[in-house]
Amino acid sequence: MGELIVKFDEWERVLRDTVPAKLQADYREAIAKFLYWLRAQGKTASVAAFKEHLAWKQSYLPPERYEIRRQALRWYYHHGRKLPAETAAVAHGASGAPGVPPAHVVPGVSARPVPDDTASSA
Repeated sequence: MGELIVKFDEWERVLRDTVPAKLQADYREAIAKFLYWLRAQGKTASVAAFKEHLAWKQSYLPPERYEIRRQALRWYYHHGRKLPAETAAVAHGASGAPGVPPAHVVPGVSARPVPDDTASSA
């Protein structure tokens, strides 16, 4: 079986409906930054990409901030729809650019660079 890609267009609505209110802002931030990172790196939401992103975050975030990121991305992975990588390219409406997924549109998140986590207070 080939690599699976997570497709989760309705993640914000599902997050509002399933995650406790006190965690929603942290989860939303973690997921938005992950989606931005995917786009910037030209990657899709595969298991390898989740692991790579979390390893990078673990290299500089304090343990409590890292744990929130890890929990948020686990939530995203488990609630998202898994598709074979070749199907996901069609589902995302990939253009003729091989290996480059289309930009993820995250409602309420601008396309400007996301600030580094090291500047945040918690």
